[in-house]
Amino acid sequence: KQWYQRRVREERSKHGLEFDCPGFPGMFETVCQIAGGTLAAAEELIYGETKVAINWTGGWHHGQPDKAEGFCYLNDCILAIQYLLQHFSRVLYVDLDLHHGNGVEDAFGSSPKVLTYSVHEHEVGFYPGSGGVDSVGCGRGTGYTVNIPLRDGAGDETLE
Repeated sequence: KQWYQRRVREERSKHGLEFDCPGFPGMFETVCQIAGGTLAAAEELIYGETKVAINWTGGWHHGQPDKAEGFCYLNDCILAIQYLLQHFSRVLYVDLDLHHGNGVEDAFGSSPKVLTYSVHEHEVGFYPGSGGVDSVGCGRGTGYTVNIPLRDGAGDETLE
């Protein structure tokens, strides 16, 4: 029994299912609903049903391909961008969250097809610790990553 419990803890840790992303009953169904809502919003854009589409429960921009992170069990933003790229040659991703959208930048930082634009707080020790002004993408994606890092307490006057 102890071996099994240790193995479960190791697997949870490996996939980020602890601390800020603990497992919970109905987790799979919840994650599917959130991802489905984001993909439905993308579909509305693809087929011209609307010019703006928002999934208020989505935006899980920290999730990594193999690991939950930063309260994000998956990365619905990446799923939507991949879907949009099947129909459009380029995508602009705008992230206005307090925290840097590290998962999206990690996924598309080397792509010239996705411009990621993130405005976020950036301080030493502030999660996720990425998104500095010098992070501009890499390889063919150099210049397709724009980060606007702000100090704690930034407000309207900061951007004037």
